[in-house]
Amino acid sequence: MSAEQLRNVLLRRWWLITVCVVLALAGALAGGSRLATAPTEYQSTVSLEFGHSQGITASYIATIETSVATPAVLNQVAAGFPGLTSEALLAKVSVSALGSSQVLRVTVTDEQPQRAAELATAIANVLIAEDQQANQAQYGPAQEVLKQQLADVQAQITTVSAALNGLSSGSGQFAGLQSQLSALQQRQALLQWSQAQEQINEAEDGASLFIVDPALPGQEVKTTRLISLFAKFGGALLFGLIFGGAIAYFWDRGDQRVHDARAVGALLAIPALATLDAGARALAEPDLAAAHALESNLAYLGIDRPVRTLVLASATEPERASEASAKLARALSAAGKSVVLVDANLRNPTQAARFGIQAATGLSNAALAFRGQGASGVALGPYLTQTPQTGKAALWIMSAGPVPPNPAQILRSRAVSDVCKALADGADLVLFDAPAALDAPDALLLANHADGLIIVVDLATARRDKLALLRTRLSASGANVLGYVLVGGDAAPVGIATNAGTVPRPVGSSSHPA
Repeated sequence: MSAEQLRNVLLRRWWLITVCVVLALAGALAGGSRLATAPTEYQSTVSLEFGHSQGITASYIATIETSVATPAVLNQVAAGFPGLTSEALLAKVSVSALGSSQVLRVTVTDEQPQRAAELATAIANVLIAEDQQANQAQYGPAQEVLKQQLADVQAQITTVSAALNGLSSGSGQFAGLQSQLSALQQRQALLQWSQAQEQINEAEDGASLFIVDPALPGQEVKTTRLISLFAKFGGALLFGLIFGGAIAYFWDRGDQRVHDARAVGALLAIPALATLDAGARALAEPDLAAAHALESNLAYLGIDRPVRTLVLASATEPERASEASAKLARALSAAGKSVVLVDANLRNPTQAARFGIQAATGLSNAALAFRGQGASGVALGPYLTQTPQTGKAALWIMSAGPVPPNPAQILRSRAVSDVCKALADGADLVLFDAPAALDAPDALLLANHADGLIIVVDLATARRDKLALLRTRLSASGANVLGYVLVGGDAAPVGIATNAGTVPRPVGSSSHPA
């Protein structure tokens, strides 16, 4: 899709984009009103630091930082403040580490300045307790083992000392007990040294989290509410435009209707030749503007060989082409052209009834009469009916005649080709009203006998998928498609540019039948 096509889509669906923008702004207005009427909030911050740098890693600090949002911390703090839930507390708290330092900052936002400080302090105390529990979990088991071993050695020392007190130094057991006591005392000294070493290691390696900057009653949050409101409304406006534009784009992609002449030209790759009034204009009121436009454009298209015989057909609705053919025939005759309108819809003819004439004979009869006679072997008078002259020249009608059982075969015949040539010899323009091109092959068969084919497009009923299929069908047929006549809308001049910026050429062959 080109930029111009996208612009046309957005202009066509402007109301949809407007609705999306209004809804987005309404949502922003609701949010903005809540922002404007929100109560004043206060922030209080407490800073914590690890007592020793040895053994403190970035991952350990991150663990402490994320633990603030865990239920273990939130539930303990919320329990000390009636009416406060852990979910509400989570929305009030933010925690951050100061760069590469070992300082954590816990900030609490609350509507009461004193409670903001109390909440921050309570969170800090819980974090400190959690850190101490972690240290105890690391060093506690070893301390308990050493403590138990010291107790066992002490009990043994007491037992041996009591036994020694009951013996004289000359006794035979005295020396052995004395030696045992000495060994136990050495082991006791070693265990005491190990216990002291563990305590030193715990003091040096433990995190020892503590408060370095206590929380004070909260300070009022100085938010620039005007900027926040502008941000909300600006974001809502942008969102509404983008969202509405996206909906308009995809809606248009699914919309098979054709909205203007430029879209018709791009789909069919043929020029616009004239525009007919889409209103219920009577045949007695010829559309002279359409007649002059068609006459001028046919003069350009027939620069090498005059264009005198034309087949008019729509994509799927033959009634549209029949009505357009009648209006153009009346307008061209009113503009000074002698015109013959041939009802070539041998399946469902309508022109005789449209002009209010009684014609027992018509095209099908003329085809039988011209069979084997050549283009000048039969007089056409019995098959033509002149309408009351309302313009500068006469308008003749050749009705369809009796409906044959084989319309396509009749229109393909050499006899119809001879009828076409004979009609062209006696009139300025011959218009053949043919069935819809996608419903029957008649229009394309008849186009082989005429100077060109004109597609009638009614903007009220035209569909993009049908026009695209028609273009494929026309290209495969090799017919000399001169352009299209638009019913309703504003037609562009011949050579209307397509979406690629090129001037379309008639679909199929550019040569005229001999």
